[in-house]
Amino acid sequence: MTWALEAAQHHTVSVQPVVPVRTLEGFQGRRASMMYNDKQLTAAIKNAATMERLAQLVHTCSLNPIHIATVFVKLTSLSKTSAQGVSAPVLVSRDRMQTLQVQEQLTAHLQQILLASQCAGHCCRGLANIVWALGKLEPNAEVLSMLLEKFFNQLSESVPQDIANVLWGVAQITRDRGLSPGFFQTAASGATQSGQDPPAASAMPQSVNALGRQDSSSSSSQPLPFTSTTDASLQTPGSGSGAPAGADTEQSEPAAVQHALLSVQQVQQLLQRLVDTLQQAAPQTISNITCALCVLQHCHQWCMCSCLPQIKEIITAFANHLADALPSHVQKVVRCLTQLSVACSAHARQEWVEWQPPLLQSMLAHLVLQRRTVKQFHIASVLRDITQLSCLFLEPEQAAEVAGTAVAGAPD
Repeated sequence: MTWALEAAQHHTVSVQPVVPVRTLEGFQGRRASMMYNDKQLTAAIKNAATMERLAQLVHTCSLNPIHIATVFVKLTSLSKTSAQGVSAPVLVSRDRMQTLQVQEQLTAHLQQILLASQCAGHCCRGLANIVWALGKLEPNAEVLSMLLEKFFNQLSESVPQDIANVLWGVAQITRDRGLSPGFFQTAASGATQSGQDPPAASAMPQSVNALGRQDSSSSSSQPLPFTSTTDASLQTPGSGSGAPAGADTEQSEPAAVQHALLSVQQVQQLLQRLVDTLQQAAPQTISNITCALCVLQHCHQWCMCSCLPQIKEIITAFANHLADALPSHVQKVVRCLTQLSVACSAHARQEWVEWQPPLLQSMLAHLVLQRRTVKQFHIASVLRDITQLSCLFLEPEQAAEVAGTAVAGAPD
């Protein structure tokens, strides 16, 4: 033992510490001889446990369109995982900050790849997944405009989940950046550079009136060219208001003209494609779509009358296939019905509410069967919306009288 200790003292081993690389610059020029086939690389991306590992795969492997879409989706899950355990925004660890830095650099790098390739080779599912992921990341307006244009070019190949992903991503971005006109101006300039001039407010179709309603006689089955549209009827939502959008439209002051990532007509196209593939739509998918519609309608103060035929078919299909629907799914669908109906009640009240009672009854009966899993929030939300919808069945004078009585009897 003594001999071994003396020998060890005369033999030193130089061990260099392994320093984790935290930024993309650390990966530049560090090309590992990693041999993956396409399926193995997709699996490696999905199994990446850290942002650094994901960045290493991006910068040491050749990515095809499927890999790029998978990386975008993985970025959102890793970002969510790294955010867990952070109790206060001020007390963010250095590791967390470095992870966010890698995420931002990766997101920007991948979007530059998309711009350079013009999304060549990306299928409908991949485009939808990227739009969904950008709703949780930092989207480049030009990239987003290009992704939506490519998606509409392949709309006939989409499935309900693709439509849900696109609408949810656009709704998320609109909600988070809807009051920042600069983002949408950039998107419009991207469309202009691609040879498509975004129409001015005066250039909107004559079939769209001041409320954005489109006459059914002017509708066409041909896909509309994708542009970032400008609609003079778009208004910003009232701050701090918990009422459904459009409930006090007449009192709202018109906001400055704002670009929208999707127009009402393009949303109608997406809903029509959903109608064509309703047999493949799960209750959760329909619920997510109605939630996205609520956000878009609220942010832009849209009239959705042009989408009424599609919405009617979608809600009818949902109400007739409730076996797999959760209470949260029903709550979101009822919320959407109420918001869109109230928004259009001034000019199309009867058209929106006359077909709803049997469907609402089916959904309420389903909630009763699910009473063991239903939460108090779901009950309160549904009862509030049903009460508001019931007022639409009354004449305006009767509804005003009922509302006045309710306000007078409410506790201070």
